[in-house]
Amino acid sequence: MAAFAAVLPESAIAAGQKVHIVQSVEDPNVTPDLSVCDLASFTPNAVLAASLYAVQTRASDALLVNRSRRVGFGTACIRITSLNVGDTAQMFSEFNIGNRRVLGEGVCVVGENSVPAAGLILAGCTIALDPAAGVAGGIATSNTVFNPFDLPGFETGSIWTVQLFVD
Repeated sequence: MAAFAAVLPESAIAAGQKVHIVQSVEDPNVTPDLSVCDLASFTPNAVLAASLYAVQTRASDALLVNRSRRVGFGTACIRITSLNVGDTAQMFSEFNIGNRRVLGEGVCVVGENSVPAAGLILAGCTIALDPAAGVAGGIATSNTVFNPFDLPGFETGSIWTVQLFVD
C-alpha cells in the first residue's frame, strides 16, 4: 500500500478522509424517514429503520465483542425482487452519524440464503455516497444480515464501513 500511495498525487493523499465503522440494528423505536425513499432512482418495496452503534473489537484478533453506544440512526429503502444467491437488491440509504448526514444509492448482493438457517439472508452492500455539506462523497460497504421471515435468534442489521472524503 505504501508503494501505491507514493504514486498518488499530493492532493489525493492530503484529501480529508473520515472512516466510521458502525453496526446497524433494525430498531422499531426509529421512525424511518420516508422522504429518503423519494430520492431513490427506483420504487422501494421495503423500508428499514435502524440505530447505528459504535463497535468494540478484541485487540488480539479483532473479534467484535460489544456494540458500545448509539452514535446515530438511518433509513434504508430497498427494492427486493429475489432472495436467491447471487441476485441483487437496489438500496438507497441515509446514514446519520454524529452530526453528519449522508445519502447514497447502490446494491446488495445475496451471498447466502440458508446458513445458518433457511430463510436468513446474508448479503454484501455497496453504497456510493452523494456529496453533502462538507463531504465530497464516499462509499459505504456492509456485511449484512436480513431476517425477512423473523427467524428467532437473528437480528436484521449490518456492520458498515462508511468512508467519507471531506472538504
